[in-house]
Amino acid sequence: MPRLTLTTLRDDARAMVEAGAVKIMRGVYLQPAQRLAPWEQLREATLARAAAALHTHPSAVCLTHEAAAIAHGYTCLPTEPDIHIAVPKVPTGGRRPLPTLTYTAEDGHTFRGRKVSLVRSTRLPRSEEVDVVDGLRVTNPLQTAVDCAYDLPAREAICIVDSIFCKTCEADRFTRNCLGPTPEELRATLLAMLERYPRRPGLRRARAVLAIASPFSESPGESILRWAVHAAGLPEAVPQLCWQSREDSSTFFLDLGWEARKLGLEFDGYVKYGGSEDLRAEKSREMRLRRDGWRIERFEWSEIKKPHELAARLTSLFPADVVRNARPVRDLWL
Repeated sequence: MPRLTLTTLRDDARAMVEAGAVKIMRGVYLQPAQRLAPWEQLREATLARAAAALHTHPSAVCLTHEAAAIAHGYTCLPTEPDIHIAVPKVPTGGRRPLPTLTYTAEDGHTFRGRKVSLVRSTRLPRSEEVDVVDGLRVTNPLQTAVDCAYDLPAREAICIVDSIFCKTCEADRFTRNCLGPTPEELRATLLAMLERYPRRPGLRRARAVLAIASPFSESPGESILRWAVHAAGLPEAVPQLCWQSREDSSTFFLDLGWEARKLGLEFDGYVKYGGSEDLRAEKSREMRLRRDGWRIERFEWSEIKKPHELAARLTSLFPADVVRNARPVRDLWL
């Protein structure tokens, strides 16, 4: 957990800042760890803000939404989320801005983070829906999935919900079997939980997100790529599609694929390529897939961040008859 110091004394606060601490909330200072990658710095800041929110709100029941997901270790978009907490009573103004932080990129230059707010809600989870993770009170995985599906934009929610499906189902991409509940069983459980809140805003979006959730997406980029396929109304793709090479029977997995169309989609997050050997192996893999007749289309973060352009490019990969029959799913654009 991040190293936090609480003080309301001005001289102490000034001394801590001079020693390298950063203010993350009124009266709360973070001593950042050294030599962290940018995404690790963002995660550290989120966990620090989450812990500070509980410290400064003694009556808070727990953290919810993205903060709960990150505390559990689930995968979110690599950004700074707002910090949501459930409290019995909200003071004037349920949303409060937090100090904006500065981070260090891998090339050494600094950049300012996004404007983050503390969001306080009186929608309280049941006692059995609260876990304690590394000392933080958070909603349990299922309630976290439901909250995110209800309240976050669908393309952001699907990253967290997919990650929860992945860890809960414990699916094997080779056999497509699960050590835990099947995706259908988990989906049914979550959809039943929605029925407890029939008038909660975001119900249609929540149902749409849960309908497309999968335990086979291995990164936020893959989740958003699959979201865009569904949102554009295109034929459903298979996540982590298995293919055996005709040359040497090597087994390959495509992030998303349509076997009948020999069309595969790959998300390039670059983190998975550790060096030149990894890049050569990936190039060899793609060449063998192409020799087997596959068309491989690659997508980067710059495209993933532009949802309408992403959907347009995906649509362009299909013949006219498929495009004519495509029906965008409005609830996934909410």
